[in-house]
Amino acid sequence: MAELDQRQASIYDLRFFAGLTGLEVADAMGISKRTVELEWKMAKNWLAKELSVAGIESAIVRLELDANDAGTVSAHQVGIL
Repeated sequence: MAELDQRQASIYDLRFFAGLTGLEVADAMGISKRTVELEWKMAKNWLAKELSVAGIESAIVRLELDANDAGTVSAHQVGIL
């Protein structure tokens, strides 16, 4: 992802791996919370597409990545395809 869009990759890393909220990411990166939300959504969509193209989605348990209202990120099992 970093090769395609560095900002999206940074937002993804900060949200998913560091556990920061959207507002915390926005403050850290000097961008608006809305920009973080849009870029976060695009990054998740890109990742889902890449996993699907690689055949991973149908081979293993599908994961749904989501940010809840508190801004934390979780991955949970939603079914086997």
